[in-house]
Amino acid sequence: MSRKKLNLLKAPFYGKMNQIDIGIALFHLWLSGNHQGKVVSYSFDKDAAPNGYEFMAKAKISMN
Repeated sequence: MSRKKLNLLKAPFYGKMNQIDIGIALFHLWLSGNHQGKVVSYSFDKDAAPNGYEFMAKAKISMN
């Protein structure tokens, strides 16, 4: 999961809220996987992201 890099005007206003939104999305992914009997694990080690975006987390979904 990655997020679009914010410019200098938006960063002070939206930066922290954007991270909270991503956390909520990751929790929903975990909850959905758990409901379906899958194991969802996350890695926050830096990884590649598309140009103009910054890496946030990598999710691995496996069968239980």
